[in-house]
Amino acid sequence: MGAHYDHWGWGGKGSGSKKKDTLASHIGADDNASGAADLLSILKEIFNSVIKPKRSIIFIAFSWEEQRLLGSKYFVNHLPVAKDGIKLMLNMDMIGRVIQRNTSI
Repeated sequence: MGAHYDHWGWGGKGSGSKKKDTLASHIGADDNASGAADLLSILKEIFNSVIKPKRSIIFIAFSWEEQRLLGSKYFVNHLPVAKDGIKLMLNMDMIGRVIQRNTSI
């Protein structure tokens, strides 16, 4: 399970920014803090649960995601377990936007 916590994005051509003609910092909780906060909340719930998961779970908070995904690329190139041991990756990036959309239905 992963999320990024950095704030170093600047938008512009070739970025995922909605304002590609504007070079400005990606500010706001939705770009990073919503996923990082939920990542920590899930970790706390699993840690405190009486029922433990049947599989190991890796929790990782990435940096440098706005700069060519450097944090997650580093993780993939330096895995703490064998590659075939990883069965699923849940990306918690910008989940505040998903929650906000679903509550307005």
